[in-house]
Amino acid sequence: MGAKKTTNSNCSGDTQYTIAVRGHKGGTGKSTVTMNLAIGFACAGFSVALIDLDRQQTSFKILQRRAKLNDPTLARVDYFNCEGINEMYQLVADLPHEVIIFDTAGNIGSGMASACLLFCKLVILPFNTSRLDIDTAASVNDILNEVKQDANISSFAMANRLTTHHLRRPRKLQYLKEAFEGLENLPLLESSFSNREIYTDSMDESRSVLEFTGKAAEQAGEEVKGLICEILGIYNSKLATNKKTVSNNE
Repeated sequence: MGAKKTTNSNCSGDTQYTIAVRGHKGGTGKSTVTMNLAIGFACAGFSVALIDLDRQQTSFKILQRRAKLNDPTLARVDYFNCEGINEMYQLVADLPHEVIIFDTAGNIGSGMASACLLFCKLVILPFNTSRLDIDTAASVNDILNEVKQDANISSFAMANRLTTHHLRRPRKLQYLKEAFEGLENLPLLESSFSNREIYTDSMDESRSVLEFTGKAAEQAGEEVKGLICEILGIYNSKLATNKKTVSNNE
């Protein structure tokens, strides 16, 4: 992975990668994206904390089961949940991790999900490629426009469960690009996760696809690595822009 680090060093402030994976509705595969993202960063050598704010606690329960495996070869992800906004504020303030990932509720406008954006620089919203999902994009874009009045964040849509069929896939991608064109708060990431059984299998075993072997795992693993590299690229671009702005103002 191009983003791989050789050490785990604690850091704070602007050097933290703070990411929210948010749902605009149920059933988008949000927790699958969250888990593979968190473990993927950990596999690349980052210190990672996952905070599960979803009432279903899917990610939290998976990481609990993962810890009980007592497998020293598995990459470490520290995991937390919160029962209130004040508790979340205190938790995040004390976390020294390089990467903090929030798994937030399916309702994008819920209190805890909105409050976590005060700590996040990047928000990813997975979308399935069905019309039912895509039809919600415009309203989600409007909600994000309101949210951004109080939070300095960058938000992106991500294609999830994309077909692997060689003929249907290009058509689905084109459909997605057209659907999100003009939605300024929901540009579509280049990275996507395909509709592969290995994603389900990995969740069942409390692992990432990166921790499996075989062709299917390798293909899915490249998708996870691609997403992480794209996220790091977005962050680096924002940091460079911020430094340039500060330099010009001096």
